[in-house]
Amino acid sequence: MSKAKGLGRATQKIVERAGTEISYMVGNATEKSLEYADKIDQMSRGAVAIESGRALGSTAYQAAEDIARNDKICAGACLVASVCEVVAGSSAMIKYPGAMKVYFVSKTISVSCIRFRNLCRNAKGEISPC
Repeated sequence: MSKAKGLGRATQKIVERAGTEISYMVGNATEKSLEYADKIDQMSRGAVAIESGRALGSTAYQAAEDIARNDKICAGACLVASVCEVVAGSSAMIKYPGAMKVYFVSKTISVSCIRFRNLCRNAKGEISPC
């Protein structure tokens, strides 16, 4: 083997070794970033579930108030909103295809029911079902 071939082979091995080390470094960095992404996803899902729990408590309290006042329309709206909050909270925590769409739809229905309940409660007979 000539001196040039030996030098070429040594250079090739050094480049291969350096390339392998760089690949491992990039792979490890990618793996770490995926771990962080999973942690951020879990934290955001937890925060969304906590908010749904807060809203569930609020709607359940309003439903109890309305039942005590014997207001069936407002109590019904609160119960529907409470069920929607349970669905929203569980869809935020459980990963399945379309979970966030279910969350947004159920949250929208819940907020709409509570807005209708508040409007109806403050209407004092000026709106037909109230």
